Order: sequence, then C-alpha cells, then structure tokens
Amino acid sequence: MATEPAYRLNWKTGEKNLLLISVGTGAAESKGATAAAPNQNIVSTVAGLPGELMYGMLIDQDINCRTVGRCTYGASLDSEILDLMPRQVHEGMTTAEQSQAPMIPLSTDLGRRFLYARYNADLSEAGLRDVGFPEVLPGNIQKMDAVENIPTLLKIGKAARGAVQFAYFGPSLA
Repeated sequence: MATEPAYRLNWKTGEKNLLLISVGTGAAESKGATAAAPNQNIVSTVAGLPGELMYGMLIDQDINCRTVGRCTYGASLDSEILDLMPRQVHEGMTTAEQSQAPMIPLSTDLGRRFLYARYNADLSEAGLRDVGFPEVLPGNIQKMDAVENIPTLLKIGKAARGAVQFAYFGPSLA
C-alpha cells in the first residue's frame, strides 16, 4: 500500500529502500489424524477448520513476501521450496545441499521490491524443544486464547528472539 501511487505515500521500493519485518505469534503445522491420534472425524475436522484456514493464509502471505521481496530470514516452509532465501546454488545440488548453501550477500542487489524477514516461534514439539521448552505440550500452548498460557508464551518469545540478527536487515538500519 505504501508504494502504490493511488495512496500517495510514494515510498520507494527496492532492497536498499524498504525493509519488511514480519513477527508472528507462534504457529505449528497441523498433521490431522495420525496413528497416535486416529480419532479425527467430521466434527473435529470442522471444528479445526478456522485454525487451518488461518494457518493456510499465514503461509500464503509468507510465500508472497518471500517471492516479491528478498527473504533474509525465515523458517523452511516445506521440503520442496525450503525457505526461499536466495542462496548460491548450482545445478545438480540436492535439496539438502541447497538448504545449506551460502546466502547471496545482501551487498548484491537482486532487484526485489523489498527486504523481508519472517520471525514466528515454532510451537511444534520439535520447535519448543529447540528453544528450551521440551516439557511444554504443543496442543496446550497453541491455544492462543488461553490466558493461563501467557507467562509461558512470554518465555518462549524471549527464547525465540535469539534468532533476530541485525545483519538480516540489510542497509536499512545503517
């Protein structure tokens, strides 16, 4: 909106001019019915639909920003498109090798409309374990409307902030 002429804000686009930082409230991919929890039925599926739609929109908007802008930080989106951060990849590299390839330096302007970094705490079992909360149950902490979760969510947020590095922000903070 800030870059569209109709709004008359006239913000300049480009990697050296515009930085978008997206901060989420935490999320985890839903796996639906599993061998461990096979009792998924039409009622439980419908009850979970609003959350699944919100998660789908979150991912859709994240992908849009990562492709229109230049993603400098963000978790892997899936096993096919990875994290969409521009890396120095070569033909013949495996997906695993591509995900570990060095980033193209921010000093190289790739002509994207803006720089973009996405921060969102992973509230899955693995994500909680990685930030030091192996005892927290993902199914409980993902209930964002549960007031009793606020103290734990604040602690998780403070632990997750370790991912923030000003180097991901490019020349915008210079």
